[in-house]
Amino acid sequence: MIRMLEIKKNGECEQKSLTQNEFLSSISDSKLPFRDLRMIIKSSQTLSKARHPALLPRPSSQCYIFEMEHIKLLCFSDKCLVLNPDDKATQSFIATLQEQFRCAENDYVKMNGVSSMRLLYQRTAQDLDFEHIVLENALEHVVRKFRRHLQIIKPSLEMLLQQIESNPETNGLKRLLAVKKSFAEFEQKVEHVAKVIRNIIADDEDMINLYLTQSGKHVGEQEEIELLLGSYSADLDEIETE
Repeated sequence: MIRMLEIKKNGECEQKSLTQNEFLSSISDSKLPFRDLRMIIKSSQTLSKARHPALLPRPSSQCYIFEMEHIKLLCFSDKCLVLNPDDKATQSFIATLQEQFRCAENDYVKMNGVSSMRLLYQRTAQDLDFEHIVLENALEHVVRKFRRHLQIIKPSLEMLLQQIESNPETNGLKRLLAVKKSFAEFEQKVEHVAKVIRNIIADDEDMINLYLTQSGKHVGEQEEIELLLGSYSADLDEIETE
């Protein structure tokens, strides 16, 4: 069975548990390529993090696919299908997204308790495109998760180095190798996500294709999404250099 949560443009949510055939039938109108359908179904069958981060605009299907860390979703202009909604980390993302839509009745959008300054620079929440609210929340959760991990692992590494320096004859070297391996794996994950975002920014067509509500935009009119992606790209660069 494929477990997912459908979040509509008006903020309404509906939990669904579908067979593979039912799921394929439910999105048949989008005419997604077979390779995408296979990837989505495969992702739905495991609660593990996405091994290969992806942000894939699909203009012919009028949607995009987002898979990074614990967040796996398929977003259209009027609804978003979030896979594995029972996962604890995914539930946090869903709760924040629901809060976004509740705040949309006001002239601001909240994210993690504070006003978001990325997409909002001169626009109100009522003006934000549904798909960009989803994308911003998803990227925010991924970046915040990376920051938390860095805050945990970096002090441990520094403390271990101090212990080895003061007493090099302990088993600290073995522990250091284990920590360094974990740190290298973390750096690789951050780099992979950063590369996905940089590749989108480098391709004007890809950025234009992330506009689903305003699908008539042309190259040169992608300032909002470029600012959004650029902001998170800078965040990831900062994490990589710390």
